[in-house]
Amino acid sequence: MAITITKPVVVVVEGPEDKAFFEGLAKHLNIDNVQVEAVEGVDKISLELELLAKNSDFRSKAVSLAVVRDADKDPTKAFNDVIEALQSAGFSEMPPEPLISTNDSPRITIMIMPGDNQPGSLETLCLAAFKDDSVMPCVEQHFVCLKETGLKLKDRVFPKAKVRVLLASKSADEFQKGDPIWWISLAFKKDWWPWDDPVFDGVKSFLKQVASGIET
Repeated sequence: MAITITKPVVVVVEGPEDKAFFEGLAKHLNIDNVQVEAVEGVDKISLELELLAKNSDFRSKAVSLAVVRDADKDPTKAFNDVIEALQSAGFSEMPPEPLISTNDSPRITIMIMPGDNQPGSLETLCLAAFKDDSVMPCVEQHFVCLKETGLKLKDRVFPKAKVRVLLASKSADEFQKGDPIWWISLAFKKDWWPWDDPVFDGVKSFLKQVASGIET
């Protein structure tokens, strides 16, 4: 089913938690011209871009297109994979590197999380924002204990698991209220989420860049 485009800036992300993150960040920054679309997995980014390229609603309304994906182990490969997906979808001018926008309409920008040409993911960025939080020693000890029992977590899964434990620790007093905020998508709405931590400066600059100079 074709996506209905309601905003001039379209940000394509991997999944629902990425969507919640960028929607929460846009709200924090008072940016109201951004529409975030989740594709349910990195392997579906190419298909989503193909559908957007054929979408008359997108072609007539979108002024800026941003694609966000995790670096995982290799940020260069992640960037090249997005370029290949954009080319396959029929977009012409390609950004030369992450965070550099094209001059086309729509202008195209790519961000590879967590940024700065580092491996990792959205969760890597979020964990960095909590590195000095009082609950982090408890979180670290939890995984030390698991390792001692012989449990091995895959590299890609480990940051996600760690974020779940962190959020469960931060919100223990809310469990009886029926608010399961160990899901990161709900944590972004909490007053204690550290949007003002310098860790998020890069992603803030990215979102401001893709939305700048475009009226709703």
